[in-house]
Amino acid sequence: MAPSLVDLTLEQSVPRLPSHTTQPPPARGPSVALPSLQTLRILCDTNDCVRFMDHLSINPAATMEITGNLGTDSGIKRLLEIVSAHASRSTALLASRISLPHPHTRSAISIRGYRDVDVRRLDLDELGDIDVTFDNLQPGDRPFAAALRGAGAIFSGVQYLSLVSENGSNVSWPSLFECVPSVETLEILGHPGPGFAEALFHLRDVQNGESSATSGPLLRLRELKLDDVYFRRWDGASWSHGGEFFDKLLDWTILRCNHGIPLERLQVWQCRYATVKDIHRLREIVVEVDWDMWEQESDEDEDEDDDDDFYAHHHPMYGWY
Repeated sequence: MAPSLVDLTLEQSVPRLPSHTTQPPPARGPSVALPSLQTLRILCDTNDCVRFMDHLSINPAATMEITGNLGTDSGIKRLLEIVSAHASRSTALLASRISLPHPHTRSAISIRGYRDVDVRRLDLDELGDIDVTFDNLQPGDRPFAAALRGAGAIFSGVQYLSLVSENGSNVSWPSLFECVPSVETLEILGHPGPGFAEALFHLRDVQNGESSATSGPLLRLRELKLDDVYFRRWDGASWSHGGEFFDKLLDWTILRCNHGIPLERLQVWQCRYATVKDIHRLREIVVEVDWDMWEQESDEDEDEDDDDDFYAHHHPMYGWY
């Protein structure tokens, strides 16, 4: 059926499951072969998308742009299983950008995978070779946890990982880092949420006979890019002490040196409350530190800024937790 079809776009046109159905049907073997397909675009409810894609067998090199709405945990997991199985039959993904969900309101999860490490594509926010979005999700960490369970080994070869966390996302950082063992460059866009530091600090020496090896997350990491991250917390009257992002960052870079896996390059871009002294201390540990010289000092005028009021109200702590 349709062996010559090269482009398939379906927007709210997949036959829907009955309204009382809350779970996707059991997986079934593919019945429609599309060997020439180059691009697949689908926009529909997540469970309907699962049911439809379970019947497809498509060209492994085809690009996917899938948007599922109102996904259940099981539907999210199953859809990522299908996408992961598709991706595993082609060239491994080498770069990925993941937009994490908002911790308090309905939001979206976006997962983009690229078969090359062309940073320009990420900088331009281009669609990936694999592009999956879940829209209108319930707040909390369950939808993203379901996505990670379904993704399987899809991220295992990713060398460049970009995480968009503009709202202090509440996700399982250890589970995420376990999925990306090959990451060499980690980019953080926006301030990370609770548990980020604890996940990175889980480095330990494991004895193997007479020798020992380091175990933990992101062992191949060589470069960290920080963009729009709060180095300190300002409560409108004074600086807080202890538990700050900068303090944790400094301790973590030292810890990696102690384990023989030093960070080689650090980029600090538009990070609030970063100071010349902070950068000097980091340069004593990290070989190459790039800084845009952007300092945002806190004063009474800034405290009245709408953005700061929003963050102060919704995120009273800006440090690594």
